[in-house]
Amino acid sequence: MEHRWNARSPISARVELRTPGGRCLSGRTRNVSPYGMYVETEAASLQLQAFVTVTLRGARLPSATLPALVVHRDRGGLGLMFADYDRDVMESLETVCACATG
Repeated sequence: MEHRWNARSPISARVELRTPGGRCLSGRTRNVSPYGMYVETEAASLQLQAFVTVTLRGARLPSATLPALVVHRDRGGLGLMFADYDRDVMESLETVCACATG
């Protein structure tokens, strides 16, 4: 059963994840929505419900740093839900996602 409010768009971009303890991880987005993303990373050892700070990097995504919560993990990476609503960033993500699917 699908629990998402928004469709995900297949977007590949570099991201950095930072844990509250200072651990820095890198990865690539597989898909993005205005409210979360899936990040392909070897760091799938992070626990569910762990908080991370996501730094978006890449021409296709707005430059931003957002708090997020790990809501899914598997061998390939992590599913993240953004934990704060930044209107400008969310609107930028909506535009990028719409362009990626349309």
